[in-house]
Amino acid sequence: MNRMPMLLPRGLMAALLMLLSANVLALPADIEADRLVLAAEEKIAQQDFDGARQYLERVAPLKVEPKPVYYYLYGQVLLNDSKLEEADVQLAQYVKKVGREGEHYDASLRLLTQIEEQLRSQEAVGSTREKSADPNAASIEASDPAGKAYDDRARQRFPASSLPESLAQAA
Repeated sequence: MNRMPMLLPRGLMAALLMLLSANVLALPADIEADRLVLAAEEKIAQQDFDGARQYLERVAPLKVEPKPVYYYLYGQVLLNDSKLEEADVQLAQYVKKVGREGEHYDASLRLLTQIEEQLRSQEAVGSTREKSADPNAASIEASDPAGKAYDDRARQRFPASSLPESLAQAA
């Protein structure tokens, strides 16, 4: 008798495979959180901050206390995204949890200092723009979010006392 394999629509097959793998690979929440943190750490080592964020965002719904390194990694991801205040909170949380003996204690303190300097620089740029007599300055920034994102990344990667100095270092 000639047996033909049963063909399923692609979407149904993918859903079936995901269901089967979820049952086979089901881990306790705390272990799954550890796995996700390790995966994020590998992504950051590869400079894949978007991939790291995707792993880290899956930790909170597990409703377990992650390893302290989670806060350090999430701080790096947020800093890379120019979310300075949020990065500051995560890195401070890491330092509080691990104390001086933490593996990334010194690196976290350096990043916290970098964030402080960037925030100070942004405040200085903001106050300079407020003092500017150019009424179009705010509308230019609002109309060019890509330019603002570039400026923010330049400030992050090349800390300096002013945006022009950061941009000069980036060039």
